[in-house]
Order: sequence, then C-alpha cells, then structure tokens
Amino acid sequence: MAFTVDSLIRIVAAGGGLIIDCHGYTLDSLIRIAAASSASGAKVILTNTAGFAVDSLIRIGAASNGNIVIDTRPLQ
Repeated sequence: MAFTVDSLIRIVAAGGGLIIDCHGYTLDSLIRIAAASSASGAKVILTNTAGFAVDSLIRIGAASNGNIVIDTRPLQ
C-alpha cells in the first residue's frame, strides 16, 4: 500500500479517479473508498481482486453507486 486508506478517500472525495491494487486492503477499506466515489462521482478501478469473495465484491459495487470497475482477471 503506497497510500493510506484515508488519503485515497480524500483523493476520491475530491473527484480524482484512481486505479487501486486491492492487495493489502481490507473489505471495509474498499467499501469506504467506494462510498466516497459514490458521493463524488469519481471513477475507481479495482485490480487484483481474486482474494475477495463474490459477495464482498458485490458489497463494494453497491457502495459505489456504479462508480467502481472491478477487474476480475487473474494475475499473470
């Protein structure tokens, strides 16, 4: 994690779009970022999501109101 969750939330809340490698981030942290994207309209792409259950990814998507793209491709 190069940035703290609070820093990412601030960027997204200000309208900045991000690509986030999910490795090392908790589900709750990603939901918080997703909620910030919902409020600001910023687009966020989540990569490296293989470690999350489908229900967890659904929770993230629901919190984002359509502003999150979840990359489900396996790492190579």
